[in-house]
Amino acid sequence: MQIQAIETFLMVYDTRNLSRASERLYVSQQCLSRQIQGLEAELGVQLFIRQKTGMLPTDVCHQIYPVLQEMMSRFEQARQICSAQECRAAPKLTIALSDGMSNYIDVSLLSGLVRDCAGSELVIEERPGAECSRLLCREKVDMAFLLEPFDDTMLAHELIREDFGCIVMLKTHPLAAETGPIPFSMLKGVKTVTGSNTNCAAVHLQHYCEQSNVWPQYVVNVTNLVGFINRLNRDDIVVTLLSCEIPHITNPDVVVRKVVDPVLMGKCHCCYRSGSPQAPLLRELTRRIKEIYGSAER
Repeated sequence: MQIQAIETFLMVYDTRNLSRASERLYVSQQCLSRQIQGLEAELGVQLFIRQKTGMLPTDVCHQIYPVLQEMMSRFEQARQICSAQECRAAPKLTIALSDGMSNYIDVSLLSGLVRDCAGSELVIEERPGAECSRLLCREKVDMAFLLEPFDDTMLAHELIREDFGCIVMLKTHPLAAETGPIPFSMLKGVKTVTGSNTNCAAVHLQHYCEQSNVWPQYVVNVTNLVGFINRLNRDDIVVTLLSCEIPHITNPDVVVRKVVDPVLMGKCHCCYRSGSPQAPLLRELTRRIKEIYGSAER
């Protein structure tokens, strides 16, 4: 059970409304709905009855509310203890990466830049993209790397790099016979494996499915896509991923095809709060990161 799912549950319970909970947590309603559904699946019970007027808690929901509220309170106490300890240590710059973003961003390179720019130690937190945005808005982290789409209304952001989407399959899969890029529409109904629900690339794919109304038939969500591909032995599925992961594929029995229409681009942004006291440092750090990755201006 993830702490952000507990936080979402408590806010939805308190507000009885996904829209109000979304505004207070800086998270999309769709993301909140997925977290509630995931929590219900994990616990094996229905927590809320979805109505036009809002979210009606079930009997079991009322029963577990004080339990999860206590868990959240204990977690906040632990975080305060850790924060107090950090204050006595060397200065740190905290950067949040969306799940899966470590495939884009060289963490050792970031550490060197932070030492050069600020003489600080770098702390990396890899979390779901929605939580990265929330932590940034709440001043819990100094900077975040996010993959589109994300809510940029409260954040200063710079485009760092772009990527494109691919599918990987055994050479015996019907789509493997295609020699060029695969139109996105050809994935409609295809058995598909993707990253975990919170992985930035999986969220990005979900966004394009919603925009195009083309939906693959999801078979499973896995945490380590590259590891799954390197052990792939089923010829009835494709695996979606971003091109930055291709160099890590070692399975000789698979083929890779670029996906187009809509262009499945992974636009990675460096984000920070424009009103942050460290905004000048963060702008300089962003400038250096852009230089290294050679991204075109947005």
